[in-house]
Amino acid sequence: DGRRATTRRLALATRIRHSGDLQFAWGPAVRDPEAMAAFLDAAPHVGDPALARQLVPRLLAMLDGLPPTLQDERPATRGRFLRVELPGPNRTLTLAEVQVWSGGDNIAPGGTATQSSINWGGAADRALDGITSGKWGDGFQTHTMENRPDAWWELDLGAEHVLDAVTIWNRTDGTLGQRLDGFTLKVLDEDRRTVLELTDQPAPPVNVTLELGPPARALQRQVARCLARLDVAHDDVVPALVRTLQDEDLRPAAVSALLEIEPADWPAAPLGQAADWLLETYADAPPQRFDGETGRRLLALGEHVAGGLGGSARASIDDPRKAASLRSAAGRLGPLVVVLRPVPDRMLYDRTHIAVEAGRTLELVFENTDIMPHNLVVTLPGALATVGLAAEEMAARPDAWDLAFVPDLPEVLHATRLLQPGERQTLRFTAPEPGEYPYVCTFPGHWVRMNGVLEVVPRGAAIAQGGGGAGAAASGGEHGGHAHGGEADAAPARSFVKFWAPQDLEPSLPSVDRASPEDGRAVFVEASCVLCHQVGGEGGLTGPPMEEAVARHDRAALLEQILDPSAVLAEGYASEIFVTTDGEVLSGRVLGETEATVSVQTDPYQPEARELAKGDIAQRRPSQVSAMPEGLLSTFTRDEIVALLAYLESVRPADD
Repeated sequence: DGRRATTRRLALATRIRHSGDLQFAWGPAVRDPEAMAAFLDAAPHVGDPALARQLVPRLLAMLDGLPPTLQDERPATRGRFLRVELPGPNRTLTLAEVQVWSGGDNIAPGGTATQSSINWGGAADRALDGITSGKWGDGFQTHTMENRPDAWWELDLGAEHVLDAVTIWNRTDGTLGQRLDGFTLKVLDEDRRTVLELTDQPAPPVNVTLELGPPARALQRQVARCLARLDVAHDDVVPALVRTLQDEDLRPAAVSALLEIEPADWPAAPLGQAADWLLETYADAPPQRFDGETGRRLLALGEHVAGGLGGSARASIDDPRKAASLRSAAGRLGPLVVVLRPVPDRMLYDRTHIAVEAGRTLELVFENTDIMPHNLVVTLPGALATVGLAAEEMAARPDAWDLAFVPDLPEVLHATRLLQPGERQTLRFTAPEPGEYPYVCTFPGHWVRMNGVLEVVPRGAAIAQGGGGAGAAASGGEHGGHAHGGEADAAPARSFVKFWAPQDLEPSLPSVDRASPEDGRAVFVEASCVLCHQVGGEGGLTGPPMEEAVARHDRAALLEQILDPSAVLAEGYASEIFVTTDGEVLSGRVLGETEATVSVQTDPYQPEARELAKGDIAQRRPSQVSAMPEGLLSTFTRDEIVALLAYLESVRPADD
């Protein structure tokens, strides 16, 4: 019964795992489409391979056809016009972005937008520019005149289309996003007759996806993605997903699902079948067919399959000629598309190596599926430490957030803005001359761990992709990642609420006495605090035990320490930065030191240490940034943070 989808998902997954039995959740789900959608959302998070293998045959049957209890005979929604309306006497309408999904493509950019009025330069077509930032200062939002009756925004798609879903991105500055509360979404046909109307919709903290098509097909698309994320029974799952490529309606979900399964886990037969199908699909196709979301992912699948044909350890197929044919055909039709995501709670990208030929157009799609802010910065070869240290020094600057923690250096080649949870941005550029170009998140405290290498090879050279398989796939990488969605309507990350400052929450400090410590413990776990701090002897070792940390601070100081962890670094828990003689950069807490070596905990989420020989250390300096990232509570509400403080105070030593 949690208010947030993430809470409900984790609660159901935990119940399933604790019970060791699927049936208590499967029984109600198979009788109700809404319950089944919730079940499919939770299943990949159960984390029990035995239960996952029990579930696979049931899902495979649903991929072929849903049981009668889940069938929906409603026709597909067809429409030309979409309207977002704010009924009432004093309304102000601001939209960051509107995406209209049809067959897996966002067809909104091809339409024409109008609105009831314009103010502050917020023209209607800003909602079609592909930029989802909800921050007004970024300059990408619509805006009507303030406090006017019945504000509206309308999109003319130019012709009727079968519509699957609409995603609406809201403004995120302070409480101004609440202006969208109670909005109505209408779909109108060619003659402007209303064919679908969704009224009294709540204002989304960041974005919301509203399904327009029959639930049955939406459920089957969700089944395909769930099968991939269970990460078991590949001998059965991969052939079924490859067969599903023939179904035009389910194809986008099948493509996204296959991109999440490593080529090394594909059986030989479906790997070859997918290669043949892709070559046939690419043959004589115009490049325009691959301009949309579905087309880009079809090109990505070609690179993914080519990686398996190049000698997958599992598939026993070594067909470099067919792999080269796939890459050549995909290269004729569009750019190399690479999807990058953070590994949740780990401060890592889900792939650490990308390869591309010099001169080829590359699209780096960065999707922030984590609970904290991240960016993506591409640097010159050898400039990782230069850019990372410069970004770290920016942390004390008042304009650092406005500059997205991206240093103004010639070593910076390309950079996204600072993406809040749920946001996405694409960097499109031509691959430079051959070399190894680092890419990195420059948010304070992240750069040493959250980085990878863009390897640019000479034209015609062999492509060897790493860190997760084929170059364009959103396939997880060496750090895992099968739980990350690839399609537009995948389950969203926890939504951004606010980058909290101590003064925002100080008025709520007295209510800590009335808050629930049990609710606060749930926040402690969901915010990943337990990975770095111990409570009662259980948890991580990167930071001080919570009993010790709480004893040093009163309530107000404790709040400030959580929100600004680098202001005061606990003695014995500060990090140091090391640059080795061969150019490797490491950062972490020093656990021990001898005359010859230094023991460094380079991964704050793992207890293992890295032994460095002092003779291999070229530079050593203390870090001024805490291993605890800023913005960790930016996806939590005021009430949740108050409950977290109540929990932390509940573990305060009794004699304190």
